[in-house]
Parts: sequence; C-alpha cells; structure tokens
Amino acid sequence: MEDVALESSGRFAVVLGEVIGDPERSAQAGEIFAVYREQQQRFATDMGALKAESLDLYGNYETTDEEFEAMAARLRGRREAFRDEIASGLAELIEVLEPEEWTKTINLMLDEEDRWRELGR
Repeated sequence: MEDVALESSGRFAVVLGEVIGDPERSAQAGEIFAVYREQQQRFATDMGALKAESLDLYGNYETTDEEFEAMAARLRGRREAFRDEIASGLAELIEVLEPEEWTKTINLMLDEEDRWRELGR
C-alpha cells in the first residue's frame, strides 16, 4: 500500500496545482506538498524495514512476548509520528488555500482514500 500511496500523491500534486488559481499560492502549496512527499517516502522506507524486522521476529521461535510487544509499539509509534507530520502539513496547506480550493482539495483526498480502500481489498 505504500507504493499505492506514493503513486497517488504524485497524481494529487498535479491536480492540486490545477485547483489553485494563483501561481504564488500554488508554488507555496507545491513546497508544502514536496515536504509531505519526502515524509511519505521516509515513512514507506521505515515501515518496510519495520515490517521486515517483524517477519524476522515472527520466524524466530525464541522471540519473547515482550519483543513482539516492543515491535508493535515501534510500528504504532512510527505510524503516529507520520500522522502528526501529516497534520502539521495540512495545517500549513489550509493557510495557503482559499475555502473553495480547500473543499476541492478535500474531495480529491477523499477520492484517493476510496481508491486506496478499493486497491487494498
């Protein structure tokens, strides 16, 4: 799903540029979104490594419950950190967008979320 999210955000960046009429604000939104894409790339890399580590733990019969719990906590912690990074970026994006542009942006996000769900089935 990380690959789907990265591909999706690439499409979203193009459409976001079309939603914003003012070139200066469009550039600002593009900069904010570029930071988000970097965060998303790091998240995908981190989650891939954590998932591989989890599979190694699962395959080791001597892994303790505490080790499984610690791994689960690391996975949760990384997801929560990414969620916080996203929230910060959205707050910055809200400052750049006009209300009508924000409505269009939210609708685009919801469309992509629906697509992710469909691909995840």
